[in-house]
Amino acid sequence: MPLSADMDKKILAVAKRQNGFIRWSQLVAIGVTSHGLQSRMRRGLLRRVSHGLYQIPMVGQDSWVNRAQTACMAAGQGAVLSHDSAARVLELELPKRDRIEVTVPYERKVHRRMNGVVVHYARHLPGTHRVHVSELVVTSAMRTLLDVAPRYGAAQLHNALDAAVMRKLIHPRKFAALLSDPHMKSRPGSRALREGIGGWLEHPRLESVWEMRLYRVLVSAGLRPPVSQFDIFERGKRIACADFAWPELKVAVEMDGVRHHSTPRALAHDQRRDHRLGALGWIVLRITPEVLRSDPGPFLESLRLVLLSRAA
Repeated sequence: MPLSADMDKKILAVAKRQNGFIRWSQLVAIGVTSHGLQSRMRRGLLRRVSHGLYQIPMVGQDSWVNRAQTACMAAGQGAVLSHDSAARVLELELPKRDRIEVTVPYERKVHRRMNGVVVHYARHLPGTHRVHVSELVVTSAMRTLLDVAPRYGAAQLHNALDAAVMRKLIHPRKFAALLSDPHMKSRPGSRALREGIGGWLEHPRLESVWEMRLYRVLVSAGLRPPVSQFDIFERGKRIACADFAWPELKVAVEMDGVRHHSTPRALAHDQRRDHRLGALGWIVLRITPEVLRSDPGPFLESLRLVLLSRAA
């Protein structure tokens, strides 16, 4: 049998991988007996968190992560962080909630009372709906958005969805296929998600969250839907790619993000390109994320007038 010091090192190694927690089954596998467990608890090396679950004090720094992992481990095999807790771990663009929510398979009823933890039961929770984020197991971004959809409005869901697509947490076609399932169509909030993912299917070449948000604002303002990422040629040579364009009217809109349009060199390039497009009869309007976020009204009115004058 390993020496006590060797056992303690093994216990610590396992607990560090689990943010300070260890199950009784893992202690047994290391060689800890009931007597050894009681001895370590008396010495303060281990403390009981719930039935079959123990913690090494001072291991793990984030109290919310500690509580989240405790909840999952205490809920038993198959439990995952879900709903707003999963959204927090995945850093989806939704409000951060301190409450902890877990989902467990429907057949595994959690009989123990878990203070401050909301337990959900799922009849269908396949492996593809689970992902590992550091030491935590959470529902995937697709499953998380489905779970929280009834709690948020379309605008918040679209923002979270757009960010998840850009971070490659969600594949538009796969999510669209999931949302088209007959069982999903009746779920509250699924309509808003279908509308949101539809934008990415129609405009797969969009390069940023802000471009998608601009597109949604243009459509919601009642403007004719533009063509996205439109290539403009002069004498057979591509000279520009407009974020959005109405080609028949020769009107283009550019989203000027800070990353690619804020340096003196980038500004000079944009000016040269706009002058060249102007010589070809194009009108180019530019907008920044800050304007789109705060008050896009004046920009939309200017764009509307330009489109009407060109169409006349």
